[in-house]
Amino acid sequence: MTLLTMSAVVAATPAMAAPTVWPSSLTVAGGSSVQGITIHDGLLYAADHGTGRFTTTTPGGSTKTVLTVEGGEPAAVAVDSKGDVAFTLDSDPTVYQVAASALPLTVSANSLSTDPNVQVRYHQTGTEYFYGLAFDASDNLYFGKSVNASVYELPAGQQTVVTTVVGLEAGVDGMGFAPDGSLYFATDDGNVHSATKSQLQSSLPLSPADLRTQPDGDAYMGIAFTGTRLEHYESLGGGNVVALAKFEGPYTPGTVTVAGTARVGETLTAKLSGWPSDSEYTYQWLRNSQAISGATSKTYQLTDVEIGAQITVSVTGSANGESATVTSNPVGPVGRALPLSAPLFNGQSDVSLSRTVTAGERFSFTGFGATGNPAPTYTVTSDANADRSLPTGVTFKNGTLSGVLTDIGSPEIVVTAKNSQGQAVERIELIVNPAKPIGLKAVVSPQRWESKDEPVWEVAPDGSVTQWLTSGEKPGATITAKQGSTLEVDVVKVDKYGNPVTSLQRVSVTSSIATDTVKALSQDDATITFNHASPHVITIRQDGFVNTFTIQVSPQTVASPTATPTATAAADSLAFTGANVAMPMGVALVLFFIGGILLIWTHLRKRRIGRHN
Repeated sequence: MTLLTMSAVVAATPAMAAPTVWPSSLTVAGGSSVQGITIHDGLLYAADHGTGRFTTTTPGGSTKTVLTVEGGEPAAVAVDSKGDVAFTLDSDPTVYQVAASALPLTVSANSLSTDPNVQVRYHQTGTEYFYGLAFDASDNLYFGKSVNASVYELPAGQQTVVTTVVGLEAGVDGMGFAPDGSLYFATDDGNVHSATKSQLQSSLPLSPADLRTQPDGDAYMGIAFTGTRLEHYESLGGGNVVALAKFEGPYTPGTVTVAGTARVGETLTAKLSGWPSDSEYTYQWLRNSQAISGATSKTYQLTDVEIGAQITVSVTGSANGESATVTSNPVGPVGRALPLSAPLFNGQSDVSLSRTVTAGERFSFTGFGATGNPAPTYTVTSDANADRSLPTGVTFKNGTLSGVLTDIGSPEIVVTAKNSQGQAVERIELIVNPAKPIGLKAVVSPQRWESKDEPVWEVAPDGSVTQWLTSGEKPGATITAKQGSTLEVDVVKVDKYGNPVTSLQRVSVTSSIATDTVKALSQDDATITFNHASPHVITIRQDGFVNTFTIQVSPQTVASPTATPTATAAADSLAFTGANVAMPMGVALVLFFIGGILLIWTHLRKRRIGRHN
C-alpha cells in the first residue's frame, strides 16, 4: 500500500506526569518507519508503519509491543487518561480504540471492525484518511483529515464530530497537546500551527487567521510533548529514531509587584508570579518613570534621591526566542529615613508576658517583633533545654512565635533584639495545658518498703504494665504481691501525650476478690490489702474513665518459729527483739529506703507520671 506524504500524529495529555529526563534522541527498538507518536505516563507510544506494531519506549530506551495489527500500516496513535489507545491506519478512514485492559493485543487488520476488543470511534466513507490524532485533558479526541485539510473534535463518549479548524492550505500531519492545553499540529506544507485552549473552547470553527503559524520546513508525522512546556519529540516518518526539539511558542508573561517599604534606607524587591518556568529575566528600576542608572537587579535600596518619588520596576522575561516586558504598579511617595533608635518591644526595653496553649495543638502568636532603626537582629533562647535552644517544634520568625508542644509546663522564651543603638528583651512564658483526657494511668507500689530493689509498676490507660526498678524498666511485666501485703494505687487521668489532667471526682478502686480490703487515702489514691492468694483483677474508675489490671498474689511463706534471746535493757534503751533499732541505724535504713523510692519516682516523674495540681 502506498504511503501518502501526509502524516501521523501524536497526543500527549496535559494531565500526564513529566518524565524526569528525556534524552535528546530516542530509538524505538525494532521499528522501521515510526509515524505517529505520543507520550503518556512516562512512556513514548509509537505507531510503526513498517511493522504493524504500536509500541512503548521508556526514557531509558526499553521498547515493548502493546498492539499488533497484522496486515495493517499504523499511522497515528493517542492515549487517553485511562490508558486506552486510539489509533488509525494508513488508507483506512476509521478511528479505532482499544481499552487498556485488553492490551497487549494482536488483531488482524481485516477484522478490526468486528473484533470485540476493538471499538470503532469514528468512520467516514471515501478516500479521506486521518494522520493526526490527540487526546486533550478531558479525553476529547482530536484528529486531522488529509484531503479536506481540517481538524475535528470527537467529544468523549460520542461519535458525532465537531469541526474545529477549516480552510487549511495543506493536509494535517502530526498533532499533540502542549502542557498548557494548546493544540499544535503540522501540515503537509511544512508549517506548524497552534490554537490555545481558550480558542478551542470558544466559537468554532477556527480559520487559519485565528491560528499562530510558524514555518518549520518539515511535515511532522508525529509530535509528542514531554510535559516541559514546548519540549517535544518529532517524527519524520523514516527510520526508528525520534529527536527532541522545542517550538517557539507564544510567550505569556506573568505579573510583577514591588514588595517593601517606600522609605529611604529600605530595600524593595521585585516579586514575580505566573511567568513561564523556563524564563530568564532582566530588571530595570524606575524613579518617576525614568530609568535609574545601574538599578538592574531584583532588589533596590532607596536613597535620599528618591524622597517624594514614585518607584516602579520593569521586568523582561524571555524563553524560546520570545520575550515580554511588564511594569509594576508604583510604590511611594518615598519617605525620609527613620531616625536612629534602640529596639523596643511594644515601646518597652524589657517586657514579660505569657500565652496559654494546649498540648498537641498548633499555635501562632504574632506581634512579638521589635521596632528600632536600624532594624534589629534577634537572639532567641529558652529555659526548656540545657543548651538554651527553643523547645522542639517551636520557631520564632519575623516576630511570630509558632509551633506545637506536647509536654505540659511553662517554658520561657527569651527574645533579645539588638542594633547599633542598644537592645531590648522580651520574655514570653508559654503555659502548656494538657489536652483532652483519654484514660486513667495508675502507679502501683508497696505501701511499706522492705528493700530498695522492690519494684514499682506503671499501668497505662490501655492496661499494659511496665515494671520499674532502680536498674531500669521492664515492659509487659506482671504486678505481684504477697498474701497479707498491702499495695498503694495512685491514679492519674492523662491525655494522649501522657500529661496528667486534674481529676474531678474521687477515684473508685475495687477488686474481683471480695476478701480484699480497699482503703481510700485521698481523691486519687487508695491501698489494697490482699487476704487471699490468687489473681486479683483491680478496676479503677474516675471521671467516666475505667481501667483494669491484674495483680498476681502468691501465698505468704511462713517461717518456722525460732527462739529469740532476751536481754535486759539498759536505762534509756530499747529491748532487743532481733533487730538493731538504735537511732543511727534506723535513720540510715529509712534514708536507704527513701533514696530508692526517690530514684524510681524521679524516673517516673520524667515520664509524666503523677498528679497534676
